[in-house]
Amino acid sequence: MATSIHRASSVLQARAAAERARAAARRRHAAARAARERAQQQPAPAQDSSPPPSSGDAAHSALGICIRNAEEGGSYAWGPGNGGGAYQFLLSTWERYGGAASEYGVASPAYQDRIFDNAIAAGGASNWTNYDGC
Repeated sequence: MATSIHRASSVLQARAAAERARAAARRRHAAARAARERAQQQPAPAQDSSPPPSSGDAAHSALGICIRNAEEGGSYAWGPGNGGGAYQFLLSTWERYGGAASEYGVASPAYQDRIFDNAIAAGGASNWTNYDGC
């Protein structure tokens, strides 16, 4: 009987050790994920709600029209989905190309076009062309 109690105790100890190891691995994974997210964060843009300067008119080119039609059926409306507005911007993409976070979700068509123009001028067409067939 003492042997079976000792065996049961060993099994319980092994299970507890395995759970502690899994918990430690989860903590390491969460810490690594948090570090990656912090590294990807960019400083907040200035709180200027005027549209940033645009270096072209890509929004009204054949590419811009194709992307708007593919993304949002040509509409500039903001709604639910993977992104927002006519170009279905993700917030991170929006900010990367000069959009103010305070304008995300409410920006006018002209403001959306300016951010799109900035993205194209900076070589960001692949944010759309890889997916939209434009």
